[in-house]
Amino acid sequence: MRALLDPDGRDRATKKTTLLAHSMGGLISKALVVRPGDAFWKAAFTVPPETLRLSPDDRAMLHDAFEWEPVPSIHRIIYVAVPHRGSDYADNLIVPANHWTYRHPAAVAEIKRVLKLR
Repeated sequence: MRALLDPDGRDRATKKTTLLAHSMGGLISKALVVRPGDAFWKAAFTVPPETLRLSPDDRAMLHDAFEWEPVPSIHRIIYVAVPHRGSDYADNLIVPANHWTYRHPAAVAEIKRVLKLR
């Protein structure tokens, strides 16, 4: 939207965006303003990414998927009913059952391909 409404990047309003985030959208919004470092990689894997034999393109894709820079134009986030400390529903039987109907986005499929995960 920013590229559409302010393609030249001159509007001051686009430099200080306020997000209104609800539920899981709040967790995603928070990810836009924090620098994760290697925390996500360490939570998912036991070996450092440097030890993997990957093409330069695959290595760059993994880096972008697990490490990123905060979006500087986000000035404030207003959280509404966001489960910052998790949710009791995460262990509910409905959540694993929902996995059968969910299709992963193409980016997740690409990460699985590179890491040879099922």
